[in-house]
Amino acid sequence: MKVKTIKRIFLSIMTGVMVLSNAGTMLSFANNHNDSCYSAYGGDGGDYLTDIREKTDRSSAYAKNLNTNLTHRIRVFGTNSGYNLNGDCTLGYGYYDVKPNSFAYMFNSVYERGYRKAYLVFTEAYHKSGWIRGLWSPDSI
Repeated sequence: MKVKTIKRIFLSIMTGVMVLSNAGTMLSFANNHNDSCYSAYGGDGGDYLTDIREKTDRSSAYAKNLNTNLTHRIRVFGTNSGYNLNGDCTLGYGYYDVKPNSFAYMFNSVYERGYRKAYLVFTEAYHKSGWIRGLWSPDSI
């Protein structure tokens, strides 16, 4: 009898631990990965900015190029309030070229540098004129 009771208690505790550990995992994936649109008419080499969005973790930012003929050159910036010209947090080559009809996960140090908001600075990579259109999110899944 005692052995069965101890087994039941042990199984109940282990079940509770598994449920709680899975709940923590589910919460960690609840980041800001919903897509927002960005667009601008470019081609003269000027930079354009997206809206500022909350960044909730250390994951890569994401961008999708919706153009069929323009390459987007993108950098990831961090801020805590307002646009921050000193907040370039792009890792790698200093920018990402996202080719037409493709996407990129952009490594960045926004969260690691203490910023809790992010935005993109983008332009057409080869100065072709036209509407630069895409989707982006500050966090990825």
